[in-house]
Amino acid sequence: MTAARNTMLVFFGGVAGVSLRWSLIQVFPVSGPWAVYLINVLGSFLLGCLYGYSESYTCSWLTTTEGRLLFGTGLLGGFTTYSTFAVDVVQMSEIGSIAGIIFAGSQLILGACAALCGLWLGNREKSI
Repeated sequence: MTAARNTMLVFFGGVAGVSLRWSLIQVFPVSGPWAVYLINVLGSFLLGCLYGYSESYTCSWLTTTEGRLLFGTGLLGGFTTYSTFAVDVVQMSEIGSIAGIIFAGSQLILGACAALCGLWLGNREKSI
């Protein structure tokens, strides 16, 4: 029963995350691959916050395995999208420019920095 429940948590979180991504793209239409770029960086920051918070607190439902599956794996996993990022990089690289390499490198670096800031912020809340 636990495996089925965990699968449902990831499923419903993923549906919510994909819906949120689609809604943001509709409300804030950004041309080209930049919408996915910004969403991936925001998702990295939010996932960092979630994991930083869950390392600092143990009394919240958010810090349980179920909370991390629903919000981390499901919601934020559905919100961000690696596959679209990969296709954007390939398409940029095919036109013969270094734009694809710059796009990929900057997103990886900025995403890692955003996740680090989120971890710091999540852990920082404990001392307040």
